[in-house]
Amino acid sequence: MASYFTRNQTSFSFVRCPPGYYCTGGSMEPVPRGSFAPSWDHTNFTLCPAGTYQDQRGQRECLPCPVGYICSSEGVSEPKMCPAGSVCDSAGLVVPYKLCPPGYYCLSGIKTYLPDADISEKPVICPQGVYCREGTRSIFTILDDFTTPQPCFEGYVCESGSFDPHGSYPCPEGSFCERVDLDSGLMATE
Repeated sequence: MASYFTRNQTSFSFVRCPPGYYCTGGSMEPVPRGSFAPSWDHTNFTLCPAGTYQDQRGQRECLPCPVGYICSSEGVSEPKMCPAGSVCDSAGLVVPYKLCPPGYYCLSGIKTYLPDADISEKPVICPQGVYCREGTRSIFTILDDFTTPQPCFEGYVCESGSFDPHGSYPCPEGSFCERVDLDSGLMATE
């Protein structure tokens, strides 16, 4: 910082506005959350682009939206958890682009499409007695809401992981398969 003098010998100096700050009217302010100022001498801040976020003030760059989350608009200060029924398995997502795989359901925050991955934020196998279409978002059945598990057709057996209303196989010949309840699945009786 250099010192300068006016004609009447009044001392003054120029202070440059550093990255992460914006300067107007003689004041220097840190940029707000959800924004950035990448270089010197900004008079305003820039909102973080969609797919990125910034959760702190006074920053010079935005961060990519983390795996398991989406950053759907400009100026995001807190990423949103991946919506139920979707998989957010890469960083920088604006919207989820993968649905939960068939035969599984996905709660919020799923980070991988691979059900056998060694993390807790993964698709969960559809329970016995119901089937789960692609994009299933809950373990609880709401009849005719195909984003939830649905009961299999009568006369068919749904084992865990079923993704079709015909289940895993038809009721064995000589047996009668009836729907007992959604928690216990279909029971075969002779």
